[in-house]
Amino acid sequence: MVEKTAYPQFVVPRHKASFALTHNAHKDYYETVAETLENGPYYEGHAWASLEERQRAIDSDSLWTMHWYPETPVGFNVVHASSLEAIMAWLAAQDD
Repeated sequence: MVEKTAYPQFVVPRHKASFALTHNAHKDYYETVAETLENGPYYEGHAWASLEERQRAIDSDSLWTMHWYPETPVGFNVVHASSLEAIMAWLAAQDD
């Protein structure tokens, strides 16, 4: 049996190349969010939904990442947050 969580307001940004959504990939390496942030530039400040979301991710040890290539395999967008709801709120606030 697979346990499920419903996300009724799930929105995917337009993308002509790949799209990925990950949750807690840091746990595959037995790291906390805080340890992961120390180890890589991929999680720099500008990639977070907000600085508050960055702190929430550390405090809750929960990290969601949405990564997509809007036009081509060159040039991508990424956003990190502590929850999928926070990513959806960030996405909704962006101009098309």
